Amino acid sequence: MSKNNRGTGLRELPKRGRGECPLCGRTAIKLVYEVKKGDETLKVCKNCRHKKFVEPKKEEKAVEPKVKAEADTEATEA
Repeated sequence: MSKNNRGTGLRELPKRGRGECPLCGRTAIKLVYEVKKGDETLKVCKNCRHKKFVEPKKEEKAVEPKVKAEADTEATEA
């Protein structure tokens, strides 16, 4: 069966939800996905929704203690 409601939300948006992606700069692409960058919420394209442009995860903080521990072991070995 056909899907009668496909894209009805986009029809109501200006230019049918298309524009220039603020992250990658592509033009005439659908801007459907909302992504937080800093304090603002941006509408981005499908390709940019999961890329590195999104805020980095909190895993970076866990790396610092490991580096300090390695430096301490190197200092004691020398």
